[in-house]
Amino acid sequence: MSKEALQMIYSLNQDDIKTQLAIHCSPVLTGLKISNLFIVSNEYVRMVYEIFKRSPISISIIWKSEEKTTFLLYNKSRVEEYLRNKEVKEVMLSFGYSNPKLYSVLVELRSRYTKYKEEGAEFPHELGILLGYPPEDVVGFIENKGKNFLYTGYWKVYGNVQETRNIFYMFNQARENVVRMLTSGVSIQNILTMHYGSYN
Repeated sequence: MSKEALQMIYSLNQDDIKTQLAIHCSPVLTGLKISNLFIVSNEYVRMVYEIFKRSPISISIIWKSEEKTTFLLYNKSRVEEYLRNKEVKEVMLSFGYSNPKLYSVLVELRSRYTKYKEEGAEFPHELGILLGYPPEDVVGFIENKGKNFLYTGYWKVYGNVQETRNIFYMFNQARENVVRMLTSGVSIQNILTMHYGSYN
């Protein structure tokens, strides 16, 4: 990230939901990524729903503790399309997901993630698939126990390094652009409209 972008981030209210969205979710806000996790204090849950009301981004609660809520922000049609990919379907089947329909996947993921957070169950690595990570990187992470990666950025890379580096570069550019727009007073809703078209 450029020095200018860092300065802009520091100039924003770090506790503001819009700032947090810009820092953590710009790739999905700009249509480059199919989904992002977004964790907020429970006091901001209603605000998250308000921001994405009638927007092209769907939201689903993956887990809620006494203090925080973990959302999956996602482009429904693109996630559904990704789950229909042959290689993705095979990996999801290996994780025990016999029904590739998005609703069923989200219900099961929510259950598994809750058991991971509350009962110490194994981490549901299929979350990586829902976040749009390449299947080879999800499988590579599991097989290598998170080690021996070829490159790291938004996730640990075990496959096509150059292509993924280019993707990470685009994600970084998206974050800079969204931060710049927020600093200029552009709303999250207008940023979504710029990248997804009018939806209100």
